[in-house]
Amino acid sequence: MKRTLLALFVLAASTALAPSPALALGPVDGEATAYWWHNDFSIEGTGFAEDDAGDLGFRGELWLFERVGFAGAFLRSNLEDVTLDDDTATYAHLDVRFRLFSPSENNFIALGVGWQEAEFQVSPGFGDTSGLRVVAEGRVSAGIVYVYGEVAYMPDLDDVQATPTDLVNIEGLEYEVGIAFKPAPFFQIRLGYHSLELEMERAVTGLDRTLKADGFLLGLGVTF
Repeated sequence: MKRTLLALFVLAASTALAPSPALALGPVDGEATAYWWHNDFSIEGTGFAEDDAGDLGFRGELWLFERVGFAGAFLRSNLEDVTLDDDTATYAHLDVRFRLFSPSENNFIALGVGWQEAEFQVSPGFGDTSGLRVVAEGRVSAGIVYVYGEVAYMPDLDDVQATPTDLVNIEGLEYEVGIAFKPAPFFQIRLGYHSLELEMERAVTGLDRTLKADGFLLGLGVTF
């Protein structure tokens, strides 16, 4: 794991310090970031919890003319200490976003819609769910530093076929806030906090369940 993070850092740093201007794509702006997400994972009311479920994650954004953009991410919770196996909970999304206000590349407010997927363990069964999401994103910059935040709401995710009973009426909330530094062109460091929460009911009993994964993250990325 440490070797992977070191390799990503070397790659990002060498790209950032390269003198060639060829990475500037004019009306196309974007970024790609690798994360370490030090998250905790739990399913309320079941005793299913992992206090250190940290794992690698990735995110990226691509903006056209600083107006229309595409954003996606893939994050994981490592559950091997709970299940005694190589199990993970995975969360991924892909959005289309539109900037409502955008005086510069890292000063903007955007709204969007997208698709969310989550696959997780519900002891003793497995399940996955997906559905539409609506998202808002904002950034405020000052020189080489900007603060950022984004929040997404998933109003009606698919039911989960699980053991011993299905999970229904699933909705979710995901958010991330943090600060980013650009110490060199084409290179950035992100420090933030990311949270994902899914509310659901058991089909037979009607009991509420809350799946939650949250924690701090460190990201190293390239920008163009």
